[in-house]
Amino acid sequence: MTVELTASRVVAPYVGSSVYTWTSVIGVILLGLSLGYYLGGFFADKYIQKNWIWISYFFSAVSVAIVPSIAPLSKFLANSNLPLPLIILLITLLLFFLPSIFLGSISPIILKQYAVSFEKIAISAGTLSALWSVGSIIGTFTTGFLFIGYIGSAATLLSISFLLGLNGLFFCRSKFQTALSVIFIVVSIYFLFFPLNLSRAEANTLYSKESNYYQIKVADGSFGEINDARVLFLDFDSHSIESASKKFIGTYPDIYPIFSVFNKNLKNIFVIGGGAYSLPKYLSGYYKNSDVTVAEIDPKVKEIAEKYFNLGDYEINSEIGDGRILLRKNDGQYDLIFEDAFNSFISLPWHLTTKEFAQEAKSKLSEGGIYAVNFISSTKGEGSLFFQSMLKTFKETFPNMYVFTTSGLSYYFQNVVLIGINSDEHRNISEIKQYLTSIKNGQWLASHIFDGVDFTDTEGKILTDNFAPVERLMIPTMNEYYKPYSEFYYLF
Repeated sequence: MTVELTASRVVAPYVGSSVYTWTSVIGVILLGLSLGYYLGGFFADKYIQKNWIWISYFFSAVSVAIVPSIAPLSKFLANSNLPLPLIILLITLLLFFLPSIFLGSISPIILKQYAVSFEKIAISAGTLSALWSVGSIIGTFTTGFLFIGYIGSAATLLSISFLLGLNGLFFCRSKFQTALSVIFIVVSIYFLFFPLNLSRAEANTLYSKESNYYQIKVADGSFGEINDARVLFLDFDSHSIESASKKFIGTYPDIYPIFSVFNKNLKNIFVIGGGAYSLPKYLSGYYKNSDVTVAEIDPKVKEIAEKYFNLGDYEINSEIGDGRILLRKNDGQYDLIFEDAFNSFISLPWHLTTKEFAQEAKSKLSEGGIYAVNFISSTKGEGSLFFQSMLKTFKETFPNMYVFTTSGLSYYFQNVVLIGINSDEHRNISEIKQYLTSIKNGQWLASHIFDGVDFTDTEGKILTDNFAPVERLMIPTMNEYYKPYSEFYYLF
């Protein structure tokens, strides 16, 4: 279980963490374990004199230990032109199929060696399975609550390989096996305390470390015509891009003045998803005397925003936890709720896309309050099915709505923001555009906002708490977006 939980963290920096990542990790490890169970039993029966327990432990330890070293090879697969789900599957096979086979071979070999008689085979198998399950439980809790957050995924795998090697030491039958085990254990201890850094030196990287949720990286570089960009990466995704000289970038956080069209007196603002806190900072600076609260699930992300993105210069409240749960617990009424949380890779947490969540958000809005949700999709063609589904779901709760896109109506993937008004008063789109031209970045805003009634016919699905296949709907966009984005990602 420790290897399985850590596997998702090892894979995420190359392809993100989505349902496809977890499906590949669980499927590959179960396949490897199944093959290992069979091969372990086969060899234990056929070659009785061999010391298969030591062999299984030793090669399990070695195969787990080399995973952090060969993980960078994932870049070659990640840069291929294959569909994203297939890339994820191949990377997982490369890194974890062989360790799973060796790990699976251990239990039938132990059963073969220590089953006293056929009459007691059931209690022997039951005891072995119980011990195996207890070990899995301990591994699950220690990995999730301790190892990942305190020592990281590479050190976690090295620790497991050390324990496997130590177990194997107790089953040595020759001086050669003993010497080999001791050498491996010593080498494991050395690299555990003095890890080998196989990644290239990156002078533009300011911070790189694992948290309980992400591999977090902060880097400086260029983004289009912006030469002083600072980027926050969470796993494989760039969650925030800011210019050190405050240049206008033209990304979705620059939408912030648009809300003054519908409500010039925004006082209580709730944002789900922090990242570098770009949008909350813009809102706090533009809407004077407003009370901005941000729900951010990872406390380490907030610390990074304070250290590298000047969050401390703004009066913004942070609440650590899941946005839906925190919004439900809060008693106040909000003038603006902005849903800006992302999974890795670019998909939204499904429980924040549903009709039920939109209804919860509406119940927390003041009269005339605004609910907005940001996501990535194309708005035309085969890749627009997620956009259509989000739109159809959104309209169920907010028929008075508008659509903002960063690249117009396009077959190209882009940020889309749906804006719902908790009021029956629908503003004329031409009046809105005329007003926008008089405010900051108004020409850009006016050219990217559309009336929700322009999208009357849609083939999308209504997303509910019972059925929200976000990744399946997004897969055309994810496949199209992955290749050009990975080229940008590896520049940093």
